[in-house]
Amino acid sequence: MSNDPLYADPIRPRRQRDEGALLTGYSDKDVPFRGGRPDRPHVISIRWGGQGEDDPDAAQLKYNKTAGRGSRRRWTLWVFGACALMLLVWSYWGGKSNIVKEGIKNTTDTTEAIGPLQGPLPTSNVTVWTSRAEAVTAAFRHAWNGYEKHAWGFDELRPITRAPSTWMNVGMTIVDALDTAYIMGQEDIFDKALSWVTKDLKFSHNTDSNVFELTIRVLGGLLSAYHLSGGRHSSLLDRAKELGDILLVAFDTPTGLPLESINFATRKARAANSGIGPGSTAEVGTLAMEFKYLSYLTGDKKYWNAVQEVGRVLGSLEKTDGLVPIYVDTDSKGWKGREIRLGSRGDSYYEYLAKQYLLTNEEFYLTEYRKAVIGIRKHLLGLTAPNQLFFVGELPQGVSETPQRLHPKMDHLVCFLPGTLALLATRGQRVTTMAERFQMNEVDRLDLELAEELGTSCWEMYRQTATGLSPEIVYWRADDPTKQPTLAETELLKHQSGATGSRPPTHVDRYINGSLLTDIPVATLPIHAATIRPLIKKGIEIDFEIHAMDAHNLLRPETIESFFVLWRVTGNEIWREWGWTMFERFEKWAKVDGGYTSLNDVRKTPPPPRDKMETFFLGETLKYFYLLFSDEQGPRGVPLDKYVLNTEAHPFPKFDGKGIGTLI
Repeated sequence: MSNDPLYADPIRPRRQRDEGALLTGYSDKDVPFRGGRPDRPHVISIRWGGQGEDDPDAAQLKYNKTAGRGSRRRWTLWVFGACALMLLVWSYWGGKSNIVKEGIKNTTDTTEAIGPLQGPLPTSNVTVWTSRAEAVTAAFRHAWNGYEKHAWGFDELRPITRAPSTWMNVGMTIVDALDTAYIMGQEDIFDKALSWVTKDLKFSHNTDSNVFELTIRVLGGLLSAYHLSGGRHSSLLDRAKELGDILLVAFDTPTGLPLESINFATRKARAANSGIGPGSTAEVGTLAMEFKYLSYLTGDKKYWNAVQEVGRVLGSLEKTDGLVPIYVDTDSKGWKGREIRLGSRGDSYYEYLAKQYLLTNEEFYLTEYRKAVIGIRKHLLGLTAPNQLFFVGELPQGVSETPQRLHPKMDHLVCFLPGTLALLATRGQRVTTMAERFQMNEVDRLDLELAEELGTSCWEMYRQTATGLSPEIVYWRADDPTKQPTLAETELLKHQSGATGSRPPTHVDRYINGSLLTDIPVATLPIHAATIRPLIKKGIEIDFEIHAMDAHNLLRPETIESFFVLWRVTGNEIWREWGWTMFERFEKWAKVDGGYTSLNDVRKTPPPPRDKMETFFLGETLKYFYLLFSDEQGPRGVPLDKYVLNTEAHPFPKFDGKGIGTLI
């Protein structure tokens, strides 16, 4: 697929452009290209009529029953119908045998067919999406086969040298990928992995192993696989309970806050930095889902109570608009340092505030999450130049009374946030029409809009590189806040203030006027709506720069995770299309004979390999790709109104936490 920007068609009819000017106050003289200013990328994917139609008469008829069609419209339909019939006959006789095999290739790049500024039209063809899901399954099998052949029983694979890599000596790739195999219906892989877990998984190695990583990857993987497979394999729950009992040792501290690592052989825990500390806020605050679900399954409340005490302690500490430093002192119940960020050492603390509420329905965590989102809006949101994308920056010195410049550094890890915002805002329910959006409370609707904004920015982190793959970290080119405010800046200020009350103009609300109905699917809204930013400029690293030390790509899942959630809750297939483009880039640059490799520098083509296949590539990244493209129903499809995925993409069913353990 081309890296051309996915924006408005420069040859749209004059009438449609004039209607856009009425809505927004802009006309052709305001923009560098004829054809009106662009829509936001997450709502431009389907044209006025919803099926690629770009005729204003058709649009008026679709949304205003009193409008009529002209003769030009009927002539166009006759021509279109004749062409479609000819294409159907050709595809049946000439390409019948290649429909599934070639379907992916032939439907991927539609950019040239519809104009250089429009981007791909969403592909609603079920056969195409099925074949794309099958392509992800094939990628999973390729990665698994490389691991099985060259690193079986070890934690990770080095796919270039085709050698194993040891980390915690728990066969982590096997356990992390267990539920992925089940969700994809790869029963042979699941059965072999299950056999290894039952017979060969040992928690006995004499080395310090990270409590957080063991919890989210191994404990989470065991519990998820146990549930998804219908509770038929008791060995999975037995091993989870065994590991949970070992990990509880880390919580035996004066403060109740867990230490960083555990030694399986000695059963002794140790603080971070060789026992000196402090602990990572994200690691300390990202253990609750797994331990609470273990209590739910076993009926033993000790696991629940251990992590609930962590939540109580962290909840009692002073915060600035819900934001917290990235280090916590596990000895004294206090924060260490002032640095605030949503990237490494901060990310999943905020993620689990939302997900604990969704999993167990505990209002305390919803309250803490709401406070944190206020802080994110107020202190961490920025705007880029020249394309005026939203980003989440950092505060190295924390929040102070003296105004300070937002540090425009953003980890790829921060791209978890669009998915979390959208998930909590909708509770996993579909919100696909304007009427449904207006039924949401204003806080949730605002959060969903911010999720779409930040999801678009995360896409640009991929689109604006030479390889089409995001680096580990970008430094955004921040917009000059002293110049004349643009509509995008006005929108930013609205989000920073968390505006509610008399509904302010937003990128959704601007679509509504007298000629449109509120049951219009969000994905079919007019191209000229929400014209709040200049035309996206093409090029490499337009909105950010990449430092040499940060140019690597570890095959991380955060962006595709957010695309999966945004697709599920909005029904807008642009998220699927962007996800498919990302998958193609992984296939092009990361796939090697021995599996898939992390990359050292996304600025170079081809990017030099890093010779490591992280366990989360099988446990998270490929799982989210599959769920994004698959229409699987039932538990294997992981419906978001019934399941919450932990930070390693292991799904747990929602349950009521009352009566299981202590509450805050």
